[in-house]
Amino acid sequence: MAYVENPYVYNDFYAKIGNDVELSIFDKVINQEKELNLDEGGNSSLFLNMRATFWIKSFTENGDYSKEYKQFKVDEKDASFLHILFSSSLFWWFWVKVSDCWHITMKDLKMFKLPTEYNFDVVKELSAKLTNKLEETKVYVNTKQTLYEYKHKECKDIIDLIDDYIGKLYGFDLNEINYLKTYNIKYRMGQKDEL
Repeated sequence: MAYVENPYVYNDFYAKIGNDVELSIFDKVINQEKELNLDEGGNSSLFLNMRATFWIKSFTENGDYSKEYKQFKVDEKDASFLHILFSSSLFWWFWVKVSDCWHITMKDLKMFKLPTEYNFDVVKELSAKLTNKLEETKVYVNTKQTLYEYKHKECKDIIDLIDDYIGKLYGFDLNEINYLKTYNIKYRMGQKDEL
């Protein structure tokens, strides 16, 4: 068993930090200069599922999403970036560390800080790749909640590319990027233990 002294204690929760790598990642996120503000308005939409388990689900296009999705109006330039950011292993990991591990709240979103710059062409390409693969791998379920189930674990190869790119923006080293990519991977991918 290992543990680390955790300086991230807030009035309403403790950040669930378990080792030095997590401490470094958390520190690099919350010390970015730009706040994540989804209340500014804009001409593009971002749909974010406000409930999560092993994958955070977001989309930039209108679709038949369940009532758990909240629509945010954002700048066109930011929509693709937020789409890949919310789909990244980094955001999922951060959410696990600060949330109740079921709901995404405005508190969770406001704590997450953004890098000040990114390459829009790279971001747009990654967002399109993820969107296309999600469309290719979705499963028709036709329940009261939704018509389709989106399979983010089937898009892990693209999410790994997103993690590589996002990791560089945050100044993560290779060890930190790999940590995020493999964090709780057995459960995220639904792998069964070998007998």
